Amino acid sequence: MEGACEWLAGVVAAVPGLVLLLALGHVLGPGLGSLVLALSLSSWVTPYRLARAEVLQEREAGWVLAARATGTPGPGILRRHLLPALLPLLAVQAGLLFAASIQAEALLGFLGLGLEAGQPSWGRILEESRLDLEQGLWIPFAGASLAILGLVASVQRLAEAGIRKGERPGSP
Repeated sequence: MEGACEWLAGVVAAVPGLVLLLALGHVLGPGLGSLVLALSLSSWVTPYRLARAEVLQEREAGWVLAARATGTPGPGILRRHLLPALLPLLAVQAGLLFAASIQAEALLGFLGLGLEAGQPSWGRILEESRLDLEQGLWIPFAGASLAILGLVASVQRLAEAGIRKGERPGSP
């Protein structure tokens, strides 16, 4: 199972994320379900590889070896020892992926591959305000762009704060 997951992660990682996202957006068509599926399929590799690397490192740590030596079952080791080490890492990664997903949604919405008409979308707001640019009205486009920038920068700042707080136990 581990070999199959690594192979699949390698295959997905070999395709540039933007190309994969555009291809999935085109194949799946517009809609919320399609957007969530396309974002999920194109962004799962990094959290998977980070979690796998952390588990491989932590399973050789002293407290895990001691728990294994005392006869603690695998799920107990996972719950008591490995998950607490994984949660800060995955929380930070979730923040970074959230920011990247906002940008990806704006791109797909701008190209007409995001949400359906009538649903609020950053990309659709940019696309509609692009038409105002042709008439010399730049404020709607600049406002939407600055709102996206502010949201993405805020989420990334929170994720970076999580990196500083989520240092591994025992690290200097």
